[in-house]
Amino acid sequence: MRIVFVALGLVGCGFSGAAGSDMGDDLGDETTDDTTDDMSTDEAGDETTDGTGDGGVGPDACTSWSTQTDTCAISFSATIDVDEDATYNTDTHELTLIGGEVRLIAGSAQRDIAGLAGVVNVWTVESLDLLKNLRVVGSKPFGVIAPGPIRIAAIIDATSKASGAGAGARRFDACGTAAGRTPGPHANGGGAAGGSGGAFQGAGGDGGDADANEEPVDGPLGGAAIAQPDGPLGGCPGGTGGAQGNQMNGGRAGAGGGAVYLASGTAIDIASGGITAGGRGGEGGDGTSNLFDGGGGGGGSGGMIFLEAPTVAVHGPLAANGGAGGGGADSNSGAKGEDGKHGDNPANGGPGSGSSGDGATGSAGSILDGASPMGRPNSGGGGGGGGAGFIIIKTLNRTVESVLSPPGSS
Repeated sequence: MRIVFVALGLVGCGFSGAAGSDMGDDLGDETTDDTTDDMSTDEAGDETTDGTGDGGVGPDACTSWSTQTDTCAISFSATIDVDEDATYNTDTHELTLIGGEVRLIAGSAQRDIAGLAGVVNVWTVESLDLLKNLRVVGSKPFGVIAPGPIRIAAIIDATSKASGAGAGARRFDACGTAAGRTPGPHANGGGAAGGSGGAFQGAGGDGGDADANEEPVDGPLGGAAIAQPDGPLGGCPGGTGGAQGNQMNGGRAGAGGGAVYLASGTAIDIASGGITAGGRGGEGGDGTSNLFDGGGGGGGSGGMIFLEAPTVAVHGPLAANGGAGGGGADSNSGAKGEDGKHGDNPANGGPGSGSSGDGATGSAGSILDGASPMGRPNSGGGGGGGGAGFIIIKTLNRTVESVLSPPGSS
C-alpha cells in the first residue's frame, strides 16, 4: 500500500532569527580539529533549487539557516512518521517499512537541493522525532531540513553493506584519485596482489603484495585523501583485487559510505542510537573450482555526517569509518573484510586462505588512514583498508557526550 503524505505550508522565513547572523561560513576553509568556530551568513547556500541565488537575507528580511540551500524559499510539511524500522530510497522517494508497507514521500515533504558539493535529497519538515531505525539508500545523499528541532533516538544507517550502498556513496568514476586501485593480473598465473583501499578524509591502505615464491608482485597504492568538501558527499570505493592470469577472480571492492545531512533552525539532538556512514568491506579473493590465488578487494572509505543548527547535542555515536580489506586466496577463497563499524573500533580485515595474505583493517577513531596488509604471502595478497570519512558539526553551541569517529570538524 502506498500513502502520500500531505504537506502543511510553513515557509522557512518564519524562522528568520533561528540561527541569527552566525550560520554558514565557507566550509572549505575549516580545519579538521574538534573545535567550534563562529559562523556568518555571508556565503551560506550559494546554490539552491529555488532560484534565489544567495541563500542569505531575502527581500522580506528572512535569513537562511542552512549553508546548502535557501530555507526562506521552502514550505515545510508537518512531519514524516517513521513508525517502524524502515528503508528510504533517495531516488524513488519510497519509505519501505520492515513489515512490507511502502509509502511514497510526497514532493511537498521532500525535494532535491543543489548543495555545495552536489545534489542532496532532503525531507523538508517542520520538525522530526525519529524513534525507529532508518536505513537510507540511493544515488543521492540523504538529508532532513527543519525549522524546528530534529531529534534522533534511533540509528540513521548510511553504511554500505551487502544489501547495497549507503545513500550518496560515490561511484569509482566520480572519485578520481581518492578511489582505490586495482592491480593488474599476474601474467604468469601466480598469486595476484590485493586491491587498495578507498580514501576520503583519510588515505586508503595499499593493496597487499603477493606471490613470494615465484614472481613477486607489488600491491597498488591506496586512494589519496582529499580536503573537506563544502557540502554533503559520499565516500569512495576501494579497488578490486588482482586476478590470476585472465581468470577475473579478484575480490570485489567495497563501496564507500553514504552521506547524511541534518539542518535545523533551532536544535539537533542525537539522543541515542546515532548515525553511521561506514564503508563496505572488500570481498575475499576467489579460490573456488579452478580459480586460484586471487587478491582481496580493498575496503571502501567512510562517508559523511554533516550537522548544522544553532545548538547540537550528540549523545549517540557518529561514525564514518572505513571498511576493511578482503583476504587473498590460494586454492580456497579468502574471507570478506568487515564493514565500517558504528563506534570507534576498526573493521577487521578478512583472513586469507592458507598461504595467502590477510586483508587490512579500516580506519577508526583518530586513525584516519586505512591500514595496509603486512608482508608478502606465497599466494594472493590481501586488500587495503578504507580511509576515514568526515563528521562536520557547524553550530554555535555544541555538546558531545558520545563517540565521534573520526573526530569532528566544523
